Amino acid sequence: MNVNSDFSNHNIVTQGEVTIEQNLKGFSTGNRIYNKQNGLLKEETTDMTISGSTETNEMSSPITMKLTIKSVVEN
Repeated sequence: MNVNSDFSNHNIVTQGEVTIEQNLKGFSTGNRIYNKQNGLLKEETTDMTISGSTETNEMSSPITMKLTIKSVVEN
């Protein structure tokens, strides 16, 4: 089964006198394999691409992440 999803995160943290604001957006595509006998998930592989920025009072830094996640369920 193919799975697709969008990701969006907006986060603001204050540490002392510094405020950090992070804006991220991205998407993921994946493939799930289920056990035909019991319907339980056997394996999933997901590719994610996330980009955005981290900003403080003094600077802005771009962020780009590419991840591949593989999950295997063992009995």
